[in-house]
Amino acid sequence: MRVQDSGRKSEQNMDACCAASRNDRIRAMNYQLFSRILLAPVDSSLLKALESVDFRASAEDVRVVEGCALVDSYLESNGLGPATLDELAADYHFLISVDAQRGARQVSPFETVNFAIDEDDADDLLDDVYATFTEEGVLLSPDWAAHPDHVSAELELMGILARRASGYRGRRDETELTACLEAQRTFFAGHVGNWVPSLAASLEEQARTSFYRGAALCLSGFLSLEARHLGFDDSRSLREGISA
Repeated sequence: MRVQDSGRKSEQNMDACCAASRNDRIRAMNYQLFSRILLAPVDSSLLKALESVDFRASAEDVRVVEGCALVDSYLESNGLGPATLDELAADYHFLISVDAQRGARQVSPFETVNFAIDEDDADDLLDDVYATFTEEGVLLSPDWAAHPDHVSAELELMGILARRASGYRGRRDETELTACLEAQRTFFAGHVGNWVPSLAASLEEQARTSFYRGAALCLSGFLSLEARHLGFDDSRSLREGISA
């Protein structure tokens, strides 16, 4: 009887590990998708990627469901041709400014512009982001070398860490998994979770196309679920929560 119980427990543990590993892979895919959406205007390859995206890990948030519906409706109504790509490019450039200062209706993709209190705080944020990339052995692309606080770079890093966690679970490497999960928690609390939700809200409010409005809604819902997944309460400051 004990052997049978142990066997069932072992099977349950294995099933739980496989489910957690799969969830990490989906999280990684979603992070990398949002990173791409905010990096540059939509192109045909991104539209194809959207056809295979799996939001099941975050579909429990109503904003994800509503956002996906908006994106799907836009693409169904407008098609995937050059006119759609041109309209989306115009909306992207209307929304997102890479200049040091934001325009009247533009959103800066940089954490230091959106969240830093003053120049000293901006320097500290930038140094910490760069240090995290270095510590995790992630090389910055030339586009991000001087600006690792770009939202796409920060989301990409979270995606890399989530994918690593999936691999560690598969190998049953508890030591590396624990360190990887803590790295995710720390970076989310110190950076992504502090300012990207506000950026997503601004994009949703200002977008002229339902595509970007829907993508921003999806991102808001996804980040809310990520906060809970990583052990944070949405209602409190993540910077304070990381030391709790």
